[in-house]
Amino acid sequence: MRVGSKPESEQEQTPTLNRRLRDLRHIASMLKRTRMTPLQVCEAIIEKRLADREARTFFSGLPDDERHYWIASLYALLMPKARRRLLAAYFTPPHLAHYAIDAVVQAGIKPGQHRILDPASGGAAFLVPLAARIAAQGHQRGARAKTILQSINDTLHGVEIDAGLAKLSQASVRRIPDDGVIERFETVQL
Repeated sequence: MRVGSKPESEQEQTPTLNRRLRDLRHIASMLKRTRMTPLQVCEAIIEKRLADREARTFFSGLPDDERHYWIASLYALLMPKARRRLLAAYFTPPHLAHYAIDAVVQAGIKPGQHRILDPASGGAAFLVPLAARIAAQGHQRGARAKTILQSINDTLHGVEIDAGLAKLSQASVRRIPDDGVIERFETVQL
């Protein structure tokens, strides 16, 4: 192993990330021509009702734990460039979010018991995997859906300066594939 080289898993992810980003930029350039707002496009993708075949194929082929990242990235690509730069609308990749969440848990923070605030929650990079973790733990304990939902609503909070990104974050958390446990979740817009 050379000194300063990237870890093997990161080297393997780079071509896939680059290819996906290239494909997403192409999809964004096509979708910019529609009359839909960035939020409308992303909500249509989340709800699986987008008519564009290329976009549907791209998002249906993604692992569940990455889908929210790529939807938020599409939202950013659909924004006017000046606004994207002003907001610094760039999102944490899923593998880094999972690493950070694991580090927080190892430090003694207990998702579902301790309150957690994501101060820039537009991409839901932390909220989605945290809510999924809380839901999975609740199911393992045999908790009722209402109890799990209450735990998520009481302990996870997000703040976002862009109204569209705040709504996108809410929609992403609601879509956790967990038998409809997530019915209501609020991300506050500043």
